[in-house]
Amino acid sequence: MNDSKKNIHELRLNLAFRASSKALKTASYGLWFIFLAAAFSSNALSEEETYIDYSDWYQVEVILFSPLQDADFGESWPLLEKSYPTNMVTISPENDESIKPYNLTQLEQLETMASLTQSNETTENNRQEEFMFEGRSLHNQTEVVTGQELNSNARNTDSENTASDDNNSDNSEQLDDEVRNINSLNKIEHLLYPLQPESFQQLKKDERFLEYLARSLKRSSKYRFLTHLAWRQPIRAADDPTPILIQTGDHFDDYFMIDGTLTISRSRYLHVNTDLWATQFTPKYSTGSTAGTTANIDRATAEKYPEIAKWEQGRDQQIPIQSFPMKQSRRMRSATLHYIDHPLFGILIQVNKYEGEQVSALLN
Repeated sequence: MNDSKKNIHELRLNLAFRASSKALKTASYGLWFIFLAAAFSSNALSEEETYIDYSDWYQVEVILFSPLQDADFGESWPLLEKSYPTNMVTISPENDESIKPYNLTQLEQLETMASLTQSNETTENNRQEEFMFEGRSLHNQTEVVTGQELNSNARNTDSENTASDDNNSDNSEQLDDEVRNINSLNKIEHLLYPLQPESFQQLKKDERFLEYLARSLKRSSKYRFLTHLAWRQPIRAADDPTPILIQTGDHFDDYFMIDGTLTISRSRYLHVNTDLWATQFTPKYSTGSTAGTTANIDRATAEKYPEIAKWEQGRDQQIPIQSFPMKQSRRMRSATLHYIDHPLFGILIQVNKYEGEQVSALLN
């Protein structure tokens, strides 16, 4: 950079920080970013690469399945009291459309939340529109024209049209300046707070490594496919792990066939710890007794949410009688498929290092 350009650049920076100091005293904090964004030239921030540290990020995939023929333990086990860690997390669906309620209560809660969210978004959008374009809006500027003013307005039409064109041009330039400032703020915010990939969120099928095994189990005549979970997460040290909630299989009232948590930690090697249990059920009523009904669900809801209809059909029909725990600790290697066995179900798990992608942000 030659001396003249360097002097101009330093002058812009000095003006920016002087303006920012004054703005901090008299205006909101957001105004400081506008002064800063306007001062930086395209030479100063033409292209910045946003670096995200993925050194502790991994992609985890878990498949659960069970044998079609029930195993006979030859002994009875007590029914475990359900207990979960306080720092447990769940794997969220890959998108909002994938969220499926289990029962009517959850469906009502989701519909209420969706209604509130839509109402809040509409209100917020209206507020932003009123704030950004309040000075130029004619929404609250209704004019009443009397009969005596008609002739005067007609005589001034041509001159007003000319002035209106000039004003529209000025307003358009002002609007463009506001939009450019907003875009600059967004880019600066992206540099300061880069977006990381969503952690603990279900991945799409084309992003999974074990999709072929899931398809094979679905076609198997010996095993029942239960679930396939795939997500990305930072894996912490062994003294600060994050338990993942696992619930799958038959669902009767508040009990799942397979329930509990899966925890992955990292020290010298990767480690997986299972705190899962399989629950067995018995019919509450003898054969021929009145079965559950879907009287509480209308036909349209039952057709749209068959899982809810199935749950309502089996509600208050099964009793959990005993639980069979699976508490194991396994050392793993990255990108290696591991199998954890249990008489009532099995787990396939693979953990791959996630490299991620670095993002370049352009400030023009």
